[in-house]
Amino acid sequence: MTNEQNNIYPRTILGLDISTACIGVCVVQDNGVDKPEILYLSHKTPKIPRKIKGIEALFLRKEIFEEEFIKEIATSYTITDVVIEEPLLSSNNVNTVATLLRFNGMISEAIYR
Repeated sequence: MTNEQNNIYPRTILGLDISTACIGVCVVQDNGVDKPEILYLSHKTPKIPRKIKGIEALFLRKEIFEEEFIKEIATSYTITDVVIEEPLLSSNNVNTVATLLRFNGMISEAIYR
């Protein structure tokens, strides 16, 4: 059960909007009254060499995101809940949808660990 289901406050919520090139990040504090307070709002764009393509590029982006961002968040905030936006699957290109789903799963697993 989540902290929300148990009515445990304060909650520090990590929100992610994952695409293959950029990851939107937000950390909010919910004290159970009024509106949650935004503690952190940014985006991360893991940079890799242009010559690296395909699944290798996704693994490198995931590794950079883990090393640079997850450690920063873990040392700065005590995250109690995580919300990851569902991927938008409206592309007509099956390969684009598959890549987006794959990367979303990779980042989700990294956050879970």
